[in-house]
Amino acid sequence: MIPLPDAEARRALMAHDIKNDNHSIDEDGMSMIVKKTEGYSGADLHTVLKDAAKAPIRELTSLQLRTIPLNKIRPFTVDDVLEVLKTRGTRRLVWARSVAERCVCLSKILLPFNRFDVGKRHSIPHYTAQENTF
Repeated sequence: MIPLPDAEARRALMAHDIKNDNHSIDEDGMSMIVKKTEGYSGADLHTVLKDAAKAPIRELTSLQLRTIPLNKIRPFTVDDVLEVLKTRGTRRLVWARSVAERCVCLSKILLPFNRFDVGKRHSIPHYTAQENTF
């Protein structure tokens, strides 16, 4: 299993994800987001940041979307990220923890069967068409 990213890794992932986006997140804001995203995977963090980056666009009407130049749309902020974490992040994290707990329970249930090679991969003979043999 791949471990979850630590604080330093989450900071690097976030910096990489938002480097080409219009944002106003400074070092203090990054630190706050890094603390709030403990237990998040890289994919979870990516999803949160992309949702936050869309927040300024969601505020616009369809007429504004057609007429406002891209450089006039406000940058996304730490508050946008925190709002996404409030509304989506908690549900995902709770779901992930419940799945992880179920996996741990399932592995404990299957532990006695390991002596029977249950769950271990076995090699399957490779069929070769030219020789019509396995």
